[in-house]
Amino acid sequence: MEIKTMKEKDELKNVPAIKEESDLVTFSIPDESLEAAASVAPEGYFASVTEDGIYYKAFDHTLPSISGRIVGIETYLGKFEGAVLLKLPLIRQPYPDGYQPRMELTIQDHEKTTILTLSPTSASAAGSFFRHLKNSGLRPENILVKISVVPRTSKQGGRYGVAAFTIVSEMPPIDSGPDPTIIQAAVEKVSAAQPANAGNPWAA
Repeated sequence: MEIKTMKEKDELKNVPAIKEESDLVTFSIPDESLEAAASVAPEGYFASVTEDGIYYKAFDHTLPSISGRIVGIETYLGKFEGAVLLKLPLIRQPYPDGYQPRMELTIQDHEKTTILTLSPTSASAAGSFFRHLKNSGLRPENILVKISVVPRTSKQGGRYGVAAFTIVSEMPPIDSGPDPTIIQAAVEKVSAAQPANAGNPWAA
């Protein structure tokens, strides 16, 4: 088919090319599409608080604690449906059925960036920590903080861990940090969490 317009030519640039090699047909995805897909990936390693410590899923490895600057804060309402965590924007109570306040913290050290997912109980502890920073005139991106885990047991007998925050030292300011309005949301909106769900260690 003859291409008559520039529009048709531009549209074909985004279509995977087909290469015929003997009796085989292979597809070639444009480099631009691959770069766009890769850009969606977060720049960091995912970790969660468990009863044993800070668990890195990519490495299947648990550390007793991590230290670094908190350079990002995301607060939201979440609930599990099976193994899937559903998210909604954080609002004041009453919360939708089954949803509780949660947080994700982006933590930078000299080697890596960690995206730490906090359960409701750990999010509540983080909210108290941010309130303390605010009252002390400190910003999370300008301090070195250590995050360790305190083991707990729910009324149902399930074991879980709660994040504990300790200020190690103050640090020089960096170019940019968490939006102050996000910090304020973390301070004001994160409430006390419900008891841990013994059937789901990630829900504590």
